[in-house]
Amino acid sequence: MFNRQMLFQMANRLYYQAELSRSAALTVAWNLVRSQDPEYTKARGVSFDGRQEILKKLARRGLNGITARLEREPGNQADPLAVAVVLVHPASGHTCHVGYLSRDRADRVAPLMDAGIRVDVLDVEITGGPGGEHFRNYGVNFAYQVAGVA
Repeated sequence: MFNRQMLFQMANRLYYQAELSRSAALTVAWNLVRSQDPEYTKARGVSFDGRQEILKKLARRGLNGITARLEREPGNQADPLAVAVVLVHPASGHTCHVGYLSRDRADRVAPLMDAGIRVDVLDVEITGGPGGEHFRNYGVNFAYQVAGVA
């Protein structure tokens, strides 16, 4: 069973803020509500701006008490639809930017976020590091899901 109120709230946001026709907005909202399965992906750009050191420390320490969120970066010169992956330690309020959604996923997610539709990050995992004969770069795997109207 789906939440009818959330469906129409999402459709209205898409109609007014993403400038879709009413029928297109309702179709997009219906597809989002109907497919409640999370999407699994990797953060891109984890080897830039000292992010490997941050991920190394987090891999040693563990992710207990750390959550993640997606943040829009409309001022990003490389990609105006960029969506950053940010880790958050709620107790201290500290945040760290660890990468981005891939461009093809950001092309789908950014307009939804701009229209006020909430996208939640569910599972976060740090991968890579020393192991065996070779050292692998650290990475961030995570799942995200459209959660409703912000």
